[in-house]
Amino acid sequence: MTKKENNKINDSIVDDEFDRLLDEFIRNNAKETEESKMMETSFDYKGQTYQSPEGVSEAVCILRDFEIGTGCSKLQAGKNDGCLYITHRGGSTLHITIGSDQWEKPYDKESVVIPAALYRVGTPTPLATSEMELTDSKPEPMVLNTEYPLEPGNYFVYFGNAIPGDRNTELEKAGEGICRPIKILTDGSRIKRPRLKSCESVEWANKAENGLWKNNSIKFSLVLEDFVETYYMLGILFYNSDLALVAQGTALESPARRNQRKIRFNLEPEKAILPGNYTAVLTANRFPFALMTITIDNRGGIYCRTDALDKEDYFFKTVREMEFGRRPLWHITRNLPGLRDQKRKLYALYEERCRAERAGYRLPGEVLVFTAPTDFRATRTAYSVKMELSIGKKSINIINCEGSRENFDSRINLLLEDREDTAFILYHADKLSSPENQDMLNAVLESVAHPEEGTLLVLCFNDNAFEPFIKQYPQVVESVNDNRHIRVMKQSVAECVDALLKAVDKSDMLFNEAIRKEIVHTVVDNWTICNLQDWDNYDDWLEETVKPALCERLNIRVYTESQPQEVTVEDLRLENHWEILSDRKAASAGSMEEEKVRFEDAMKELNGMVGLNELKKGLADLFIKMQFNKQRERLGLPADSEAPHHMLFTGNPGTGKTTVAKLIGKIYRSMGLLSDGEVIVTERTQLVGPYIGMTEEKMREMLENSKGKVLFIDEAYTLCDSLQDRKDFGNRVIESLLTVLAEPHPDLVVILAGYEDEMQRLLKMNQGLKSRFVCHYEFEDYTAEELFLIAINHLARYKYVLTEEARDAFVKEIAETIRCKGKDFGNARWVKQVLDNTVLPAMARRVMQSGKPLDMELCTRIEVEDIHAVKEQTLFKKKKDNRIGFMR
Repeated sequence: MTKKENNKINDSIVDDEFDRLLDEFIRNNAKETEESKMMETSFDYKGQTYQSPEGVSEAVCILRDFEIGTGCSKLQAGKNDGCLYITHRGGSTLHITIGSDQWEKPYDKESVVIPAALYRVGTPTPLATSEMELTDSKPEPMVLNTEYPLEPGNYFVYFGNAIPGDRNTELEKAGEGICRPIKILTDGSRIKRPRLKSCESVEWANKAENGLWKNNSIKFSLVLEDFVETYYMLGILFYNSDLALVAQGTALESPARRNQRKIRFNLEPEKAILPGNYTAVLTANRFPFALMTITIDNRGGIYCRTDALDKEDYFFKTVREMEFGRRPLWHITRNLPGLRDQKRKLYALYEERCRAERAGYRLPGEVLVFTAPTDFRATRTAYSVKMELSIGKKSINIINCEGSRENFDSRINLLLEDREDTAFILYHADKLSSPENQDMLNAVLESVAHPEEGTLLVLCFNDNAFEPFIKQYPQVVESVNDNRHIRVMKQSVAECVDALLKAVDKSDMLFNEAIRKEIVHTVVDNWTICNLQDWDNYDDWLEETVKPALCERLNIRVYTESQPQEVTVEDLRLENHWEILSDRKAASAGSMEEEKVRFEDAMKELNGMVGLNELKKGLADLFIKMQFNKQRERLGLPADSEAPHHMLFTGNPGTGKTTVAKLIGKIYRSMGLLSDGEVIVTERTQLVGPYIGMTEEKMREMLENSKGKVLFIDEAYTLCDSLQDRKDFGNRVIESLLTVLAEPHPDLVVILAGYEDEMQRLLKMNQGLKSRFVCHYEFEDYTAEELFLIAINHLARYKYVLTEEARDAFVKEIAETIRCKGKDFGNARWVKQVLDNTVLPAMARRVMQSGKPLDMELCTRIEVEDIHAVKEQTLFKKKKDNRIGFMR
């Protein structure tokens, strides 16, 4: 073979090899492209490949949580058993909501599109797909509609272009997205439930820890039968005698199991398990079907019996409707202390309103009463169920009958003028009897008399105030039967233990399990002996008893939070702490109660006056502060010794400045701030002398006579117009006052009064004077409504009453006078003068000239013609004032 032929053969071999290698490269590249395309259109989840929804590209969004719902249930992270429940009537739609705080997009993107799909485990293709655009605004809910109704089984929802947040362990990464596994079950109302055959055993998980401690879980072993071929999520809810949920657990049963099954629950209590009676409710797919009554004795022995569960039973209704139903805030109500059996009444009221709403029936107006050991607890209970109570009403309005009316103006106007089909919660309801709330009390009485208005009134009282109120106004509550009176009681032993353990958990000291158990045992053993129903200041025990005992044992001067120490049994000293509390209570109860009675008695007349809310509140706060300081002194703590507060009263004539000043002495004496309490009323002419030295002498004598009393200086601005005018001896009065005002405990109260602008000028002329009068109360002109109320009170004192026409005429007369008033308008003084000098004389003339036999009605009823005398008198005065020239 020639060289040329040989080269030709070699070239041919090279060409063949090149063609082979090229073909192999093309085939491999095509395979990689196909695999790449497969990766873009599918993902692997728990060992199986699923087809991705359209729009999946890359994971760019962090998704922390979302809510999935069907027509009758919702699923949120960590908030239920991981199941969604469907009914036969509507099981083909899922609603998905992503809150604005549940996701995070890249900073460089204005929005992110999240494709989503629903899969049944084992089926590669999605049952439904959709997508949601996430922007800074609140996203719209996403809807996944399946072609056919969903069947019970295991499913998952896939979100593309997302990765799971760090804290949510229920979201799993899969390809360029995340999966949320869910179980879909038929709602228990739509299937045959199993039957509880027997309770085989109930025992402590740790038999050595014989009860009485919440970390010792309870094991239930139950025998159930009559299962059907479906998935069951069996549940158990464990309630104590306060009807508070102590523990709950679940167990999933698949269709593959035999008909009779032994089901085991291991309950981890959220509250301490104490001796007493308990109720366990069994549920199948959220539907209650069996009841167990459990008794735990003082030694930790557990006894169980099964009971029938009727659909009218409280536990059936509340578990079905409240625990699993439409009222997610029920857990707040059922855990409120002191309610116990009153929860049955609350649920009955809620159920009554639901039935009326479903039937389209309008409930008549009614009164509900909430009473409790304190105003706060009565109000808190009513507030927690306000949405349940106001079903079928246009709105619900909360009014503090003790607070400043200005803060509740719009709600009070609703009560007075537009209360039809509206709900009102009135707390501190006993204050309806005060004069400034007369209009509200009248509205309440009218509402009670006219149930057709459909007004709901929820009145909140403390126990001590309720009885006196209903004795005075029995008609307010005459329609309130026992089912409409919610009585909040003192705490139970279980509620006390629960709150005490929470305080221990928050403490900066270390309490091991044995110590916690010892605390529980000690409280239970001493509950009745030490009368612990009122003990609720657990922080005091921790700080005043446990911590000092711990420091004494460890020989350390100051406890350091950064170096927490272990508490031992000898540090607890609970019995010692309770004994100290009992001694303090016995020592202070008498004096504290007596002081309170004296103060309230002294305040009665002031509280009966119209308006002046800031002054009333200031005096009440001062009294409370004084009692608080006395308690601190008894505890050996440093406390301020209160001195009487000097005051500045400003306002126009007739606004009550002098009247109130005369009451201040009595009030201050009741608080122990003044030794006498008499009020000396004076003004410039009695203080300023005509010659040098006489003013100082007068002031010395006045101040000496005022010891232990109130010195009230009216029109105080007339004392001086200028501090530079040394000829004005009024300056000597100011200088003498400053000396007394500087004393820390002078046994004297000085009240300066006058017009607002003039008094401000006086204070500006002497900053020392201004700093001594920290209590400045402005007596505003009375409104027409307040003047009318003053008139009503004045007439009632002498048993006069206005007819309806007379009331209307007098209201108009007052309003007209207010409209035309000048700076010297007499306010309350004008009202009383009009009544005493015009209206009552006109009434006397009419009655005596009528010739009729005098009876009770005739001598007490003021007619409209008597009121017209006011207008006639006003016109006469105007006509007289307009005359000019000389009289003959």
